[in-house]
Amino acid sequence: MSRKLLVSLPFIGPVISIANGYACYGEVFHFIRLAETSQWRKRFWKGLVSSLALTTLVFCVVDGQHIADEAFNPEGLILTVFPTLLGFGIGVFALIFTMQGDFIDALITASEKSGTKTIAPEMFPPDMAYPLSIYSLSILVAAVLTAIPDSTGTKFLAFFLAVYCIYLTLVLLSAIFATTTFVVKVRRDNYKKEQAALKAKSDEQKRSSES
Repeated sequence: MSRKLLVSLPFIGPVISIANGYACYGEVFHFIRLAETSQWRKRFWKGLVSSLALTTLVFCVVDGQHIADEAFNPEGLILTVFPTLLGFGIGVFALIFTMQGDFIDALITASEKSGTKTIAPEMFPPDMAYPLSIYSLSILVAAVLTAIPDSTGTKFLAFFLAVYCIYLTLVLLSAIFATTTFVVKVRRDNYKKEQAALKAKSDEQKRSSES
């Protein structure tokens, strides 16, 4: 199935488009074609498999009567918590566009020196957008699940989505932490360069006045 057809699907299409960019580390070809299978596997298997394993473990260990209880409401968790996280994430995502040019230049230089894509500037849009897209899709699914009778299957799906969203929240926080740490480093280095330039200029003026 072609990328053009997949991204044209309602609701799920934008998520696929963002996920495709996430799978290929933000490389511009994601606007043209789908990422390789190995790229999808590398970027998604850990989060999806670990979330599915934890969900399965909970449903195997916890008493079935408790799962059937109305107090166990993963749909409610998604609908109450993740809209707030979605708003917060969109605000942080918008800050990317206010980043100074010297910061982006420093990221490009660091990425080229390290030979890794994990700190490349093109990683920021998919790293931020993918968790937000999953939040949005999970909210939609949770809203639909509240409209149908509860069952073990619906609660399993909602709990899995909640766990996966929490996993992505940690990934998002990690990306924000790495970004802000690098911002501080770049600004500190720039401050040192500015101070050194001012000192050199001051020393030169002092020598000129003495001569």
